[in-house]
Amino acid sequence: MEDLDATSQRGISGALLFLDLDYFKSINDRYGHATGDEALRCTGRVLARYQGQSDFAGRLGGEEFGLFQGNLTAAEMLMRCEEIREEIARIDLRSPSGSKVRMSASVGVFHCQPGFHPHSCLKAADENLYQAKVSGRNMVIG
Repeated sequence: MEDLDATSQRGISGALLFLDLDYFKSINDRYGHATGDEALRCTGRVLARYQGQSDFAGRLGGEEFGLFQGNLTAAEMLMRCEEIREEIARIDLRSPSGSKVRMSASVGVFHCQPGFHPHSCLKAADENLYQAKVSGRNMVIG
């Protein structure tokens, strides 16, 4: 939260995304926790590839992740989120028996204007994530 506060105070705009792996519990239940842990690591690696020098990303808890990318327009932000969602769907994760583990992600994103209030951006991104999940999952709402 301190990073988001500092970013706001510097007058930077950007995209705040919340990402949730769809049906993550079923991955753990069907393939075991080791496979679930690898799904989380793979997702973290995807987000790390999109994290720029002044951006920040991390696991928020469970199967939820967050990423803030500064100085993106709203159009760039949506395009970036779609890229991330598609890359997660392409992860080649295998179960202990060798079968493909299908993964997808729901993404809620909010474009934060310069001087944004961090709590408002967090709430908006979370509400958009919720809408992506109740609207069918495996999509970006923002």
